[in-house]
Amino acid sequence: MKKLLALIFALLMLCACGTEEEPVDENPGGGIKIENSVSYLGENGKHGFHSEGVPITEAEFDAILKLDGYLGDFSEFIYTGAHEEGALEEFYVGIKIDGTRKAVGFEWDKGTFYTEEKNHLHWVYSSGQKAFINEIPFEEFNMLAPNGFGNGRPFMVISGSNGGDYYEYAKNSEGEWELYYKESGGVYSEIYGLYFTKQYYNGWFYGAEDSEGNVVVEPIYSLVDPFLADRLLVYSGFSGYAYEDDVAKTYIMDFSGNVICDDYIYIKYGVPERQKYVLAAGGFDEEGNHGWWFIDGDGNKLSERFESIRFISEYMTDEDGLGGNYQSKAEVTKDGKTEIILTEDYACSYNVSD
Repeated sequence: MKKLLALIFALLMLCACGTEEEPVDENPGGGIKIENSVSYLGENGKHGFHSEGVPITEAEFDAILKLDGYLGDFSEFIYTGAHEEGALEEFYVGIKIDGTRKAVGFEWDKGTFYTEEKNHLHWVYSSGQKAFINEIPFEEFNMLAPNGFGNGRPFMVISGSNGGDYYEYAKNSEGEWELYYKESGGVYSEIYGLYFTKQYYNGWFYGAEDSEGNVVVEPIYSLVDPFLADRLLVYSGFSGYAYEDDVAKTYIMDFSGNVICDDYIYIKYGVPERQKYVLAAGGFDEEGNHGWWFIDGDGNKLSERFESIRFISEYMTDEDGLGGNYQSKAEVTKDGKTEIILTEDYACSYNVSD
């Protein structure tokens, strides 16, 4: 009989070890349905945060996810970077889906454009805390590792954006998370009567408004550069930066946002002498051949096709004793042969009509 009871007890223990522990439906903290160490499920089917069984938020989130691995449908909105193993173990994110919002889309043959996407709002939570790290929800955010991509500082930074404003959170000397840096979107400079605005999505994008606040150029571009009193160079790139390799198209626009020319991928700007400018544009001709041309402020070709054009910057002093960096020479390649030429033959007046 004793052997039989021992055998039954051993079988019961084996079954208990091989079965996953079921969530606890109730606890002394208030009878909430616990999902894991930080989240509970409300009667409305939504999720809420708790601390040791005591709710610290309403059940109002569509999802509460751990930030240490693949996040399913939400992963494209979050960059967690290359952290050391276990560095993100304490972090969770509460997510609400609230309609749709405008976002910046990108295709190599189109450049950047507005698109509609689900409006995911994110609250970042650290285990054991009584409040969220970010009191204002992020539309998109990044968990940046110390001395890692996008973060040269020796401590972890959580960066994110909402409504065009940019936020960074870091731990203070007491080990508590707090707002470390904020920069508001909106006006940052004025030139030729235009205000240039800065927007923060998952990168830095620029647009332009007139002095009355009317949007002239939507804030979806890598750079908006006024190179004449009535012309803008508008760079459309996937990263939010106007580096040549990142740009899919460069527009020449007037100050009303009308496209004057969209024939080129990238346009370089130089100053050969005072009161003059020179432009070099890369793109494709009618036969599909890639090349570079000197152009005017309306995008008209002023030269034959070169395989490459590189401005040479030199510090020069003019006859009035004024000094500066000028691009009076350029290195050009044609049929595999490279030579140095003067850019004065392709220089244009600052007045577009000249």
